[in-house]
Amino acid sequence: MNKVMVCVDMTDESVELYKDNLKSLDWSHVDEVHLVHAFQLVKYTDTFYMVSYPQETEHGEIEKSVDEILERLAEDVFPGADKPKIITKCIFSAAPKEGLVEYATDNKITEMIIGTRGKHGVASLFSSSFAEYMIRHAHCALRILRAKQ
Repeated sequence: MNKVMVCVDMTDESVELYKDNLKSLDWSHVDEVHLVHAFQLVKYTDTFYMVSYPQETEHGEIEKSVDEILERLAEDVFPGADKPKIITKCIFSAAPKEGLVEYATDNKITEMIIGTRGKHGVASLFSSSFAEYMIRHAHCALRILRAKQ
């Protein structure tokens, strides 16, 4: 079974990058497309206790908003009736990169599609590259889409 995972970071730039590029790909050999967003969990300490953002009570609302965006993206990319099974997913993780790799492994993803802004020079020294991390850790084929500069 051929399963493709598209990692969407929810920025307008990312969504547009996928709208522009995914339509032109050959999806005839793909059984499932997983449109996935990883929401970073942040934990910090208050005076007397540990606080997490977002709180678990907010997860459902966040998942609903993410699903709406991912479903609109799926409609734009796959407008016809002859399309692969579409799965949208929002995962919550303290380490989103690791969460995405784990999701890909757990769901037996055969190809991952990611977008990159292509940071170079000094900017890349202070921010680890998402694409570089996926190249090193994803155990599937990887397709990298570069945003227009």
